[in-house]
Amino acid sequence: MAMRITLLRCLELRVQVGLLAWADLDEAIIDMAWRHLPAEDVAVIRRYRHEADRLRSLGARVALAWMWAQQGGLEGPSVRVAHARAGGRSVTDGNPAWPMLSRLRKDPHGRPWLDAQGSNGMPSIGFSHAGAWSVCAVSLTGGRIGVDIEQQPADPAGMDSIFSADEHGRLRTAASAGVAANRALLKGWTIKEAALKAVGRGFLAAPQAWQIGPEWPAMEEGMGTIQGPQDSARWCHLESPSGYVLTVARLD
Repeated sequence: MAMRITLLRCLELRVQVGLLAWADLDEAIIDMAWRHLPAEDVAVIRRYRHEADRLRSLGARVALAWMWAQQGGLEGPSVRVAHARAGGRSVTDGNPAWPMLSRLRKDPHGRPWLDAQGSNGMPSIGFSHAGAWSVCAVSLTGGRIGVDIEQQPADPAGMDSIFSADEHGRLRTAASAGVAANRALLKGWTIKEAALKAVGRGFLAAPQAWQIGPEWPAMEEGMGTIQGPQDSARWCHLESPSGYVLTVARLD
């Protein structure tokens, strides 16, 4: 079976995301990814205790290689969602983007970036994975971006610890109005994590100090803002598999 990669775009944030089921990775693809990744990135991935976690992380790099091989599509007409199948020579030896993986770098804050010329400068990238899915986000216009995908937990206990007192009040108000509280929690979690990945600190940066705009949690639109102590960001929910939430963010 060919590996399926879904290409999603948030036009407003100028970010595109490759989403793949990491279980579809075959031995040839895995070997090519290991062969071309820089040693420091390989070392980071191999620190995962479980093989599934290593493959989830590796899958995000495979998505980057596939997206880079499709640069014409990345810079083409603006559409919100596109689907494509990648297989055969396009993701094995014949893929000219494999050597590009050797250009993966990390800045002093741990944010990944790609030492390769894009259409308007160095592209900005982000990785995430959860459950069955691996994700890579790319912005050819540079800037600082973050991406997060999370699976809806059976028990959301502890998820509310990242929200401020004001946000907790908004959650209670939304729940009383019929908003699904657990889903709202997960959406808020991904908003904060995507934004803080863009900052380069993750949840080490006191997520309670980052206030999601008033459009959350009782929101109809899948976009909004989040304000931190020194930075602000815009975020966008993307079409995600059932039971998951996928969010990208760009620092203003």
